[in-house]
Amino acid sequence: MTGWSVVALDEAEHRRGWIPLRELLDVHAYGVNAWSVENAGDPVIPEHDEREVQHEELYVVVRGHARFAVAGDELDAPQGTIVFVRDPSARRGAVAVEAGTVVLSAGAKPGSAYAPSAWEWNARAFQPYHEGDYEGALAGFREGHERFPSNWTLLYNMGCMAARLGRRDEAIEHLRAAYALGADADPLTDDDLASLRDDSELVAIAGKANAARQRA
Repeated sequence: MTGWSVVALDEAEHRRGWIPLRELLDVHAYGVNAWSVENAGDPVIPEHDEREVQHEELYVVVRGHARFAVAGDELDAPQGTIVFVRDPSARRGAVAVEAGTVVLSAGAKPGSAYAPSAWEWNARAFQPYHEGDYEGALAGFREGHERFPSNWTLLYNMGCMAARLGRRDEAIEHLRAAYALGADADPLTDDDLASLRDDSELVAIAGKANAARQRA
């Protein structure tokens, strides 16, 4: 155990474009990850905001060339560009202009001790999902839910995995709980829930969720 670590991005584990630096280096003070894409035009930073966790975020284009969209503005970002988004409510995202683009991101909430968010558990569980290991993905989402019981996305994804595994009652239970927490996904258009698309309980859940969105 030493007081420092070093890693080469090319040698670090890549999980479908996600390089989990915080986990790899065991960083506790802030969130830090890197993202890579193979092709120009691919999204290198998914469109999102930080309302839920109130993080400020900094992005560094360490290789290639990206184009950011932040709060409706487009920003050209060749290698070496630093983009700082102070406002957690600002929508942001980036696409690669050049193949092989890599963007490093770091963030935390000002004035608060950092703790990893539910997003990280979701991202980990999607790795076995993309490999067709739905049981492994369900276990990953469940681990996240135990840590973040009020996060609806983990419950929703648990429902999706249970549906993929043919466990109808379990899927409905998780989905009902997810919508009770305010889930805003449309279950009737989700391919992971195709086996339940005509299920009366899922249709009822979707109807209540849609009515709640219209009232909001």
